[in-house]
Amino acid sequence: MIISPKQHSNIASNDKLERRHIDINNKMGKLLGNKDYSLLTLEELVSEEKKIKSQKIPTALFVGFAVGIAIWSATHKGGFFLTVGLLIFALIIGSSYSKNLKGIQSEISRRDIGQ
Repeated sequence: MIISPKQHSNIASNDKLERRHIDINNKMGKLLGNKDYSLLTLEELVSEEKKIKSQKIPTALFVGFAVGIAIWSATHKGGFFLTVGLLIFALIIGSSYSKNLKGIQSEISRRDIGQ
């Protein structure tokens, strides 16, 4: 089968887009902490749990800072969208932290019960 240069560039372009899409999904997964904990060993789970627990105070400070700015914005005519946006952002950060910690703890407890 003979491929014209135009078809070749389209195939190469599609391949680059696909690799970029996969790379972006991997980065978003890392950002949001979407890992498959069933693939990790028990030692890796425990170290991941310690790492997430060590991020508890910085996460709480970040959420508190966002809520504080939202309250200041609401009381000083900062705008409705800024206030709501910051509150939603703080909710998403706190929720993702909680989900990650609960996911790890449930996988550890599932493995401890299974043994």
